[in-house]
Amino acid sequence: MTIDAVGLEASGSAAQRILGVKGKLTAGSTSALNMAIHATRRGGNVSVIGVYGPPGNLVDIGSAMNKGLTFRMNQCNVHRSLPHLLEHIRAGRIETKSMITHRLTLDQVPKAYDMFARKQDNCIKCVIDPHAQA
Repeated sequence: MTIDAVGLEASGSAAQRILGVKGKLTAGSTSALNMAIHATRRGGNVSVIGVYGPPGNLVDIGSAMNKGLTFRMNQCNVHRSLPHLLEHIRAGRIETKSMITHRLTLDQVPKAYDMFARKQDNCIKCVIDPHAQA
């Protein structure tokens, strides 16, 4: 089994960057999904939990079909998982402070998205505080 937990945030090929970033014709890079397809043995399973937006251009679906791969995919059921996750955080079993690398105000949202997308300043997780002062 191969797991794609990256989704469209992966760095793509030059064609994907031109079509996606410049031409706005794709909703992100499919390089992680294509790597998963090629890394999986014939008859194997690909589990996709990485998020992809439509349309899914440049996916090597022909190779997946020829290898007889089975795909299982879905987005995280946040409503079901969140209460348990919060319980672990409150109990101190999960340390979250190191995940948050940036705290920004509401008027800095465009900057936060840009910083995260470009992975600038070692950005991992931005928290937007609507009540913070600039």
